[in-house]
Amino acid sequence: MIGLLRWLLLVLGWPAAGDADAFATANHVLGTAIGETGGYLLTATRTGLVLAGGRGSPAAGSWCSGAARPSFILAGLLVPLGLLLADTADFVSDVLWSGWLVAFGVVLSFGPAAGRAWGPAP
Repeated sequence: MIGLLRWLLLVLGWPAAGDADAFATANHVLGTAIGETGGYLLTATRTGLVLAGGRGSPAAGSWCSGAARPSFILAGLLVPLGLLLADTADFVSDVLWSGWLVAFGVVLSFGPAAGRAWGPAP
């Protein structure tokens, strides 16, 4: 959220002041360092917590095994480092994570154990 809010702070006022260096620095710190990096870390942490919480759930089954899903998100941390193929790795990992997330949601919602996961029938 901070990464996106930087545009309200920077785009509307700073360029008019003519201080391009300060604008670039603030954009880098608020956008890349805090916004993107923090976003990747928080999303990977949340994914890991969902997986840890879902282990043993009859609805989740094997969809909650392994640490690969959070590591998909962490590939985005390589982009600011300028590593070779970091952008490609980030794109591929985002697509894989998004696909897994949609499939996981479908399994939880409509899978054979979905009824048991929500508790006994009233």
